[in-house]
This record gives sequence, structure tokens and C-alpha cells, in this order.
Amino acid sequence: MRDPEGNPVAGVTITLDPPGSGPARTAVTQSDGTYLFGNVLASEGYTLTATPPEDTTVDGPITFTVPPDTEDPITDQDFVVTPNPTGTASGSVTEGDENGPGRSGVRIDIVGPDDARTRWSPTTTVSGRCQMPPGDYTATITPPSGTAVVGVASRDCTIPPTGGAAPGQNFVLVQTYSAGGRVTDDDDQPIAGVDVVITDPASNTSQTVTTDPDGEWVVDGSAARKRLRGYGDDARRL
Repeated sequence: MRDPEGNPVAGVTITLDPPGSGPARTAVTQSDGTYLFGNVLASEGYTLTATPPEDTTVDGPITFTVPPDTEDPITDQDFVVTPNPTGTASGSVTEGDENGPGRSGVRIDIVGPDDARTRWSPTTTVSGRCQMPPGDYTATITPPSGTAVVGVASRDCTIPPTGGAAPGQNFVLVQTYSAGGRVTDDDDQPIAGVDVVITDPASNTSQTVTTDPDGEWVVDGSAARKRLRGYGDDARRL
């Protein structure tokens, strides 16, 4: 058992299936890549298969015959184990905008064709040293407490069939703040049911909350640099 460069591969299970319904036998490759089955009876139709190590492909199966009246060993029943193609998705997690400072320790969930792969990024890259087989993936950022995602929170990426890199999986975070207040009339009496609109001038998006019976309102997670604007016919002070 060797790799494409001719290096021996140890610890691979080889299975010998005899012709007919006889029981299968197994052997494990040694440090020099060799394996051995002793006392194999003369017959046609033996089959050898190798169990591929993780993230590899092994050629085969191999069929062979043990001739009658021979004591010569059956040799050269060789396998080649080939690493499967892999790739890496990468990008940046920055604060403020794409040119802002990097943010480390941000969780990225990468969901692929076979299973959900959760990776905790130790740096500002989406997938650090995570090797992934070819396929289509979705990388989703989980914003840390006190931050919000600007733009998309999930990005699709593809590792080509031959392996390779999928760069450009970038995310941007901004700091968030809580905002709140109280709406009253001229006599400092609370006014319930007043809509308070929180507007982001950069994206022209808004969020509306309504004052409670005490005239109070609160918004958690408002992005930095947002402007507050109050609405309500009976509002006297904001």
C-alpha cells in the first residue's frame, strides 16, 4: 500500500474474500506498507479490497488466482491510496466597513453537502485551517454580543471538484447600542401608544416601537450612528 509518490501507507485494512461463501479475512498494512495473508488455498476468484483511510480514495478491488500445486507466493497485489481533493474558504471579519480593523474569535458555521461543519475561527478568516472536500457550502456568521452584521450574514461558496480556494467570504460587523426614552405631555404625564421610529440614515431602514402605558420605549441592538425620530400627534417631548 503506497501513496502516489510511492511512500508506504500503514494502518490500512485489507480484506480477502475467497471464492464461494467462505469467510472473509483481514490484514492491516505495516509500517512499510506491506500486508500478508498466509495459508491461502489454491483456487480462482479471490478478491482483495482496501478500506480507504479518511479523506482518501483507494484503487481496486484486485482479483487473483492461486494456481494448484504451487508454493510460490502471490505478490504484487498492490494498492495506491490517493488523498481526496480539498479546499479552503477564506475571507475577513472586519468592524465598521470592509476596510476596518479585523475582528478575531468570531464564530462561522459552514454547512456543506454532507454535514454541518462548525468552525470557530481563531483569526479574522472565515475558515482558517479548515480543509473541506469539493462541493457547495454556506458560511454564516454569528455576530458576537454587542455587534450586528452589516449586509449579508451568509455567503455561498464552492470548492471546485479538483480542490482549491474559495476566497472573498467577507463579513462586516458594527457595534450596537440600546436606545430608550419616555414620551410625556407638557404636564410630564406619560403618553402610551406613541410610535417611535429609529432610522438608519446610511441604509434608510427603520424600526418602529410603541410607548408602553408608562410612556416608555426601548430598542436593543440599534446600530451605531443611528438617528432617532419620534412620531405621534400627542407627543410633546422626546
